[in-house]
Amino acid sequence: MKKNIFGITAVLLFALILSACAPAAPATEAPAAEAPAAETPAAETPLEEGMVDTTQYKKDGKVKIGVSYEGPLNDYSKSMLYHIQYQFDVAFKDRVEEVIIAAADGDAARQINDVENLLTQGIDLLMFQPISESAGVAVVEKAMSMGVPVVIFGASLLTDDYVSFVNTDNTGIGYAYTDWLAQQIGGKGKVVVMMGEAGSGYTEDAYRGVQEALKKYPEIEALPTVYANYSQATAKQQMETMLNANDDIVGAIVQGGHMGLGILEAYLDKGLEPPYMTVDDINLFMKAAKANNFTKFITYGAGAEVSFDAAQIAMDILDGKPVEKNYLSPVELFTAEQMFERIPDGMPDGFWSLAKIPKEFLKDYFK
Repeated sequence: MKKNIFGITAVLLFALILSACAPAAPATEAPAAEAPAAETPAAETPLEEGMVDTTQYKKDGKVKIGVSYEGPLNDYSKSMLYHIQYQFDVAFKDRVEEVIIAAADGDAARQINDVENLLTQGIDLLMFQPISESAGVAVVEKAMSMGVPVVIFGASLLTDDYVSFVNTDNTGIGYAYTDWLAQQIGGKGKVVVMMGEAGSGYTEDAYRGVQEALKKYPEIEALPTVYANYSQATAKQQMETMLNANDDIVGAIVQGGHMGLGILEAYLDKGLEPPYMTVDDINLFMKAAKANNFTKFITYGAGAEVSFDAAQIAMDILDGKPVEKNYLSPVELFTAEQMFERIPDGMPDGFWSLAKIPKEFLKDYFK
């Protein structure tokens, strides 16, 4: 019996020794707190269709702008230049360090050389009024490849490699003024259709609008279309010929104020009341209409003011703001009364009356 007690005691003692020598169990750690989830960056608002992201062209500080245009060939192109000068010399003078203007004098080959030269002068943006729809393609694409954003204005170019194209909606304008005239004559009767230069993009775009509007009025008889090349004398002669063969003309759809004045003179010389007509905003016509108390006309912008819009878009690009890839100025029509009211006294014949330059600056440019 003693032997059994001793054995049990020895076993218990041995177990206690082993327990004392065993490593301590590791303390149970509290579960680590989860790190807060990283915030998902807000998704960028996608641009509307037709808009261009220009952040890559954003420039801080003052900028240098190159302008290539047809040159001061006539009152129209001079007005286009004046709008550019006002925008950069006055409206954006705090942002513009220098404007380099290259006048190509109507020579497409010279215009290419002009742009090549502008690209060597460190310009931040190029404004380009194409003389030819094809000749300037390569040099415009070269500017874009150099990281110089291009704004095309006033005429189209056969490339999509530009930041923004700015022009008037000539088809929309042709439609709008034709529709106005049709309404004035009650949607019926014989009308003259006198356009500018056959085959030119400007004329053909407007003519498409004219034709589309006339489809709405099957009782209107349009005489064969004539082209007077924006000449007052040619328009007068053509109108006299049509009057000799047609004594029942009730309207004249006309693509230009110089031609409109020729028509007005043809009627007045015969002692006849002029019909309803459409004209652009040349002051030469406005002065004659006012002097003869003629108000049966509607006026649309010829488009010289499009360079004003182009300059604004150019500055938006350099500010990194989204711009439209293809911007067409809104179509607007103005009555005789509205035109007479808006034209300051003393403006020259060659003043384009829908100029966007503020009135207080007009006489600084149109002299």
